[in-house]
Amino acid sequence: RSCDQGHAWTEVSCLLYLSRSCDQGHTWTEAEVSSVKNPDTKAHMLRWQMGDGRMGDGLLLAYNDHSSYKDVKCRKCRTKLTVSTSGDDGVTWKRLALVENAQQDLLRTHYPTILQVGCDRLVVIFSQAYACCAPKDAELGIRMATFKLAQE
Repeated sequence: RSCDQGHAWTEVSCLLYLSRSCDQGHTWTEAEVSSVKNPDTKAHMLRWQMGDGRMGDGLLLAYNDHSSYKDVKCRKCRTKLTVSTSGDDGVTWKRLALVENAQQDLLRTHYPTILQVGCDRLVVIFSQAYACCAPKDAELGIRMATFKLAQE
């Protein structure tokens, strides 16, 4: 965050913020800090849709589950790409899957987007790239993982 038109910057938080809407996105609550760690990169959340088209109570969240580069064993990497669920509207979270956990210097597995397919499948699309200096044989680009989720 900058308080002087961009001359100096400070780290605000290594946690995600959460805002809620009760009118289908027309208005939103003030953003509140959550308990979800994140190294200042994109996360994606959706509300689980039931088989009959109704929206369920559960939230699904894809994110990098570390708060800073000090939390991992690699230099300037983004890793621990995780999918978690919340049954209490984002107050608490439970890990469903660790999508990718490659811990190599400068390797960034990040920018997830999630999509529900049918009533029991989740698709996670994400990118994998190096901050710089990628090895010649590195397999990089857009990746996809799918998960079958158990209905409770």
